[in-house]
Amino acid sequence: MKKALSVLLCVAIVIVGIVSITSCNNTAEGVWENATYTKDTTLGDGEKEVKVEFEAQDKSVTITLLTDKATLGEALYEHGLINDPSFFDTANGIKADWSKDQSWWNVQKDGVSSMVGVDQIQISDGEH
Repeated sequence: MKKALSVLLCVAIVIVGIVSITSCNNTAEGVWENATYTKDTTLGDGEKEVKVEFEAQDKSVTITLLTDKATLGEALYEHGLINDPSFFDTANGIKADWSKDQSWWNVQKDGVSSMVGVDQIQISDGEH
């Protein structure tokens, strides 16, 4: 039991999904102008609680997802936070367009860019 609790705690610590947008030319106001959520909020009614932070320029918002989905991509898509559960260019209503302004979405875990897409990131209750 103690080992299972330790493993669960390690998994919860390891999976920190920070979704951030990087851009050279956008201003913070312009980026957030089309955002769906500009204040921390909670969405859904599932059994898992997962916190996802969206960062763009110098502003961030944390969305708490209550979901029964298995992957981060499914959970984000379920609540309309990304436009595609596998490969997205719009998150929280903010579009990243490399060809326009060299911006892109970057999914991170523990401050390190994820090596897999959001459709492959497994989620568990209590993760951030």
